[in-house]
Order: sequence, then structure tokens, then C-alpha cells
Amino acid sequence: SVRNDSQALRPALACEECQGLPVQSDSNTCHHDCYIVAPSLPLPMSATMFNKGLFLACALALLSACDSSSPDKPAPAAAATTQAAVTDTKPKPAVDLAALSKRYAGRELTVIDVSEIQIDGASALSVSFSVPLDPEQKFGEKLHLVDSKNGKVDGAWELSDNLMELRLRHLEPQRKLVLTVDAGLQAVNKATLAAEYISRLETRDLQATVGFASRGSLLPTRL
Repeated sequence: SVRNDSQALRPALACEECQGLPVQSDSNTCHHDCYIVAPSLPLPMSATMFNKGLFLACALALLSACDSSSPDKPAPAAAATTQAAVTDTKPKPAVDLAALSKRYAGRELTVIDVSEIQIDGASALSVSFSVPLDPEQKFGEKLHLVDSKNGKVDGAWELSDNLMELRLRHLEPQRKLVLTVDAGLQAVNKATLAAEYISRLETRDLQATVGFASRGSLLPTRL
């Protein structure tokens, strides 16, 4: 006879008193009233459970792929931050020319002082002005220093940080000098030197000195 699916899946019962002969029964006892022990047989996995497991595996694979690709997205933001940091680190001008021009608006440009100063142990000529000068002009074309004995004094004019002083380094001692500042020298407020300025000065005498750190003794060449 043909059994249905429920009968086929029902485990065979074994009787301990009947020498372990399998008996198909819905009760826990055989015809000898013996206790029936059902073998622990695993039930087969259904197709529905298999499909669910396959679906979960695919879902986990997709989530892993999304997690691995997500860290690459913030890269443009990091690059933009680095570019902004580089832009912020550009050196700024030491002096704001627009602010100086506004501060000294309407003031006349004149020469205030011409004197000899010491810079790093060497003599230098200092020329001070009433208004900060325009740093873009060529000062060697507007200022001329002449030695009464040797003629023109060569050198480069240096503009101070506040733009109000010009310096010429390495002056020789005991020299009679004539400084000429041409008219038209320009300041940051667009004012110009109205007339030519001439100044005469004599550099100081520098005495050469020799010193010893301590007393010494002369030793004879022969004893």
C-alpha cells in the first residue's frame, strides 16, 4: 500500500522487549505493553527555509559592499579642507597700504631728518620722512649721495618696515657727503615732494682699537 507524506515522515518506533523490531504506531506502547522509544531522527529542511537562508546571505553581501564603498565619499570634502588650509597660510603683506593712505590723507610729504646711525656695528645714512613712502618706486633714481672727495657713493637704499625711513649702509668715516632728494618722490597718499631737498653732513671718525682678553707673558725662544 502507498503511504501519504505524513506517514512517510513519521519515525519508526522500536520495542525493547520485542528485540528492537520496528513498529509503526501512534502510541508509546506495543502489543506487549512495552515502552516504545522513538529514535531521534532529524527532520529534513524544507524548501522555504532554504530560500530564506539564501535571501539572508544575499542581503548580508549587499550590506558589506555598501559599507566598503561608503568611506570613499568624504574624499572631496577632505580635499576642499586641505585647499582652504593652503589658501589661509599664504603670507599677508606686512603693511596695509590702503589703510596708510587713508590715515595720512592730505598730509604733505617733507624730509624730517638726515643723520648718521649705527646698524649692526657699521655706519649708515638715515633719511626720515613725514609720510610713508610708496614702496613700488625706485629710490636710487630719486636720492643721490655724493662724496666731496671721491664722487658718487654707491649703494642700495633700504626702506624701513614703517615705510618712513630710507637707509644707506656702510659709510666711510670722516667723509663730507652731500645728499640730494629730487622733487617728485611719492608717498602712499599720492603726495609728492614739492621741491628738491639738499643736506650736507660729515661722517664720524671711527678710532681703531685693539684689546686683549687677559694679561700675557712673552716667552724667550732660548732658555
